[in-house]
Amino acid sequence: MREAESNQPLSEDRFIELQNAVVDPRFREASYRTQQNWIGDDLGYRKRIAFVPPRPDDARELMEGLVELSERLRANPADLDSIVAAAALSFGFVYIHPFMDGNGRLHRYLIHEALSTSGFTPKGIVLPVSAVILANLAEYAAALESFSKTLMARTSYNPDTPEIPPSGNDAIHYRYFDATAQTEFLCRALERTIEHDLDQEISFLLGFDKARSALANELDWPAHSLDLFIRVVQQNGFKLSKNKRDAHFSWMTDEEVIQSENAVAKCFVDLAKQDTNMV
Repeated sequence: MREAESNQPLSEDRFIELQNAVVDPRFREASYRTQQNWIGDDLGYRKRIAFVPPRPDDARELMEGLVELSERLRANPADLDSIVAAAALSFGFVYIHPFMDGNGRLHRYLIHEALSTSGFTPKGIVLPVSAVILANLAEYAAALESFSKTLMARTSYNPDTPEIPPSGNDAIHYRYFDATAQTEFLCRALERTIEHDLDQEISFLLGFDKARSALANELDWPAHSLDLFIRVVQQNGFKLSKNKRDAHFSWMTDEEVIQSENAVAKCFVDLAKQDTNMV
């Protein structure tokens, strides 16, 4: 995610660098795929295919088109709405599936990269949109299948005979796919991210800073223990669990624990009341 606002142009080398960063070293690749891949379940006695990406030769050409679109938008970001651009690039990538492994993670990374490049996301901010996507997998799957199901109705492929290329998965279908459903899904995900998740994250950070200030001078906290105390107490209903106390805070007296718990609770509760009053 830190790479999302690096503003580095996309290219085959850049995609390889990113793929190598997100997968286990054993599955790193040195180029776009040179064999046919497919998505689905291998049940042993049969394969249940959900999606067949383009043929390898077409995948390379399609990725060149994706990079060209990215460069056009990088030069003139106002030519296309930021969310439409992010949907076209990220879902276009995952449908091409240019690697044998890591495509899903790079697909979600591209959402952040495209939103950052277009100026939609402020510098230094990482919108937790990937978390929203993974928390709403049914909607996400529906967005993916709005394209893949239609394509699969005309595609034929048998993974047990990989020497026979698939039919029906012609490049034109991936190059000019209708991204309406994907854009609508991304809009909803961003809306939830900004109005709910990001708001919660900001509230937590404000409460955390307030609690840190309140407790910093109350005790002589060992290195990093103050931050840890605030986190574990806030996550446990403003109570320090016995396990956490035994593991990290056995040096605290009962009175110190109670006073510190109450201080953390007051900081977060006061902030929540302030937010409610503002609304």
